[in-house]
Amino acid sequence: MMTSAGILHCFLGDPNKLLDTLRNSDTDSFLFLQLLFAIIVAGLTTNVAISFFFCGLCDINFLNPNSRSTSFLLIGSYFTVFVLWTLGILFQWSWIFYVLYLGVILFCCFTYLLTQLAIKSNHSALPALIVGGCYGAIGLCAVTFGEKYICKLEGPFWSQYIGPNFLWFLFSDVSMAFIFIYVIRANREKKVIIEKYHIDVEKNQE
Repeated sequence: MMTSAGILHCFLGDPNKLLDTLRNSDTDSFLFLQLLFAIIVAGLTTNVAISFFFCGLCDINFLNPNSRSTSFLLIGSYFTVFVLWTLGILFQWSWIFYVLYLGVILFCCFTYLLTQLAIKSNHSALPALIVGGCYGAIGLCAVTFGEKYICKLEGPFWSQYIGPNFLWFLFSDVSMAFIFIYVIRANREKKVIIEKYHIDVEKNQE
């Protein structure tokens, strides 16, 4: 996700000029590639959050990860997100960013946090998850509510290199690293619990 974002912002130019150019008759393959990467970046970002949402619901047994209906629902959600982002970028829907980016990401990630808090066996692994959530929240705030403040603080030169977008890319990667650590620790705890309360069926037969 962050790799495609880096390609879009660093190598393919300013995506804000995309829609104006698409209205011209001389649209070329470069502009199509720019549009494609814009949709990939936005779509994958939202779908990562949706994946966390589904993982959380599966962890608390609200959804069955082995069920076909769960798979169809997840794939359908992915497809719907990409369609909405495509239409939103093409038709310049002003609400699309706030709904699919801010709204969905905040809701899904917060729901995932609540589901993990409900799993008692994962409590000692929670610090890594909380730290990861804090980094993600800071990055999201930097690219939204704190964007103007950061640009003003850094100035016109530095803000184009290490501005709000850079901070979002950086902190989201750090957030994923801590969540990865959390998942590893949580899985280790589950293995310890299984080994600790292992029941020998043959030995306990009546």
